[in-house]
Amino acid sequence: MIIDAFKSGGTEPKGGHPGTEGNMTGFVRQVTMGFCWWDLAAALVFATIVAIVTWRRNCLDRRIRELEDRIAEQYMDDSLQEITFS
Repeated sequence: MIIDAFKSGGTEPKGGHPGTEGNMTGFVRQVTMGFCWWDLAAALVFATIVAIVTWRRNCLDRRIRELEDRIAEQYMDDSLQEITFS
């Protein structure tokens, strides 16, 4: 129906979609200004997921550094014991 409206010079045929003026501006407004509250919710969920992933990555990096430090200390202690007992 909308395509027929464009072919006929911008007037919408009878029984058209409610809420459209039948001209190009009404169609464009419906298509491009289609901001919905679900978009806001989706953006909020996306921001939350990004924050959680960033936080967990920082925690994991910190834990990896602590484990590497522990391993380095353990090897250092083992090498010192080998030197003193040799």
